[in-house]
Amino acid sequence: MFPFASVYNGTSTSGGADTSLSLIVIIALILVRRVYRGINGRRFSTRRIFAIPIVYTMLLLASFISLPVTYLYEASLLLLILPGVVIGMRFGNAVVFFEQDSQTFYKRSQFILIFWLISLIVRETLALLYPSVTLAILFVDGLLSLTTGLIIGESIRLYHAYNDYAKQKESKVEPTGST
Repeated sequence: MFPFASVYNGTSTSGGADTSLSLIVIIALILVRRVYRGINGRRFSTRRIFAIPIVYTMLLLASFISLPVTYLYEASLLLLILPGVVIGMRFGNAVVFFEQDSQTFYKRSQFILIFWLISLIVRETLALLYPSVTLAILFVDGLLSLTTGLIIGESIRLYHAYNDYAKQKESKVEPTGST
């Protein structure tokens, strides 16, 4: 198991620079994988498009649990999910479906991919550089709330777009047995 730095109290659970380096390597691997899949496409599954927003929501709530400020700030940060959902639904319509090896794949909206990438880099940089500054923590969690909403909105749009794609694909299939 990798030792992780505690983001909110400025201390690490084990090791100093080694902990930060481990965290940076893990984040870099996640970034490379997500960008690669975003550009080249990933296999479509309903489970995946609903699991990703659930994971982001759990990360958001876990982040709030360790937040050293009042509940009022946490509640106000949760409100940032709503504009994120609207933006995600707006730009989530740029999804492209395609078939490969008789499986359905999709490519995400480039805007959402870039926004997610930048927000992750900013969020993790602030968390590593300023772990005990409350304003930085609030900004990090606000960005996490907005990104969570963006992912939720994209997933909703993606699900509806897939239903349209499946209907369109089904209507193009000719009935078998006709002469």
